[in-house]
Amino acid sequence: MFKRCIAVLCSVFLFAGCAKTTQVMFNDRGVAHQKSGKYDQAIADYGKAVAINLALADYDKALRIDPRNYRIFLNKALACDESGRVKDAAEAYRNVLKYAPSKESYYGYVLQRVKEIEKTN
Repeated sequence: MFKRCIAVLCSVFLFAGCAKTTQVMFNDRGVAHQKSGKYDQAIADYGKAVAINLALADYDKALRIDPRNYRIFLNKALACDESGRVKDAAEAYRNVLKYAPSKESYYGYVLQRVKEIEKTN
C-alpha cells in the first residue's frame, strides 16, 4: 500500500513538470527515503511537493474570483519565491505593488524584492 501511494504521488508531482525548485528537493528527498525503506517519510516529502503545486493553483483560482486582491498576490508571490519560481514571483510582487496601498508594512519589502529579481534576471 505504501509503495502504491508513493508511486501515485511521485507520478502526480513529475507530471507537474516543475523546474529545479523546492518541489524537486522534496521529491528527491522522497525518492531517497523510499529507496531506504522509510516509506512514511517518503510519503510526507512527496505530499509536500504536491502541496506546493496545489497551493499555487488555489491562489490562481482565488485571483480569478478577485483579480485585484493584493493579499492573494502577496501570498502567491511568497510561495513562488520560496519554491524557486522567480519569474512568477516577480509578476505577483508587481501586482502587489499595483494594488496594495503603499502604507502596507510589507510594501517596502516587496519593492526591494522586485528590484533584486530584476537585477539578477
